[in-house]
Order: sequence, then C-alpha cells, then structure tokens
Amino acid sequence: MIEAVPPARRQEALSDFRFVATSRQPLWFRGPAPVPHDKEVYELERIFRPLAADGVSVDVLLCLTVFYKSTGEEW
Repeated sequence: MIEAVPPARRQEALSDFRFVATSRQPLWFRGPAPVPHDKEVYELERIFRPLAADGVSVDVLLCLTVFYKSTGEEW
C-alpha cells in the first residue's frame, strides 16, 4: 500500500501508521488532500483504526477514505 503514496509523503504516512499501531488509538482527518488527486476532489476524510485479534496487540490497520466534491457531495 505504501507504494501508492508519493515518495515525498511516505515518511509522514508511515509515521501515522506507526502512531496508530503503537498508541492503539485511531487517527482521523478531514480537509484538503495532502497529495494530488482528481481535480474534482475538493477534500477528503479519512480514519486509520487499529484492530487486534487478541484485543491487545494491533495486527491490522483499517484505513478508510471518503472523497468529497466542492459541493460537499461524496465522490
């Protein structure tokens, strides 16, 4: 998945993933896209959520992103 992130932004993305995995806390963002997207994407909303099969040790990060048009509609 990290290959989809432009090289200049990879360290920041990895830092976000590490934060979620080590703190076991979700990370939420809504605002302008930090990387270029289709010209119709006005902003995005994303959440990274830690999941743990044993309830303690994070073994999966659930990453969801919703894209919005300038009209506020989901894209």
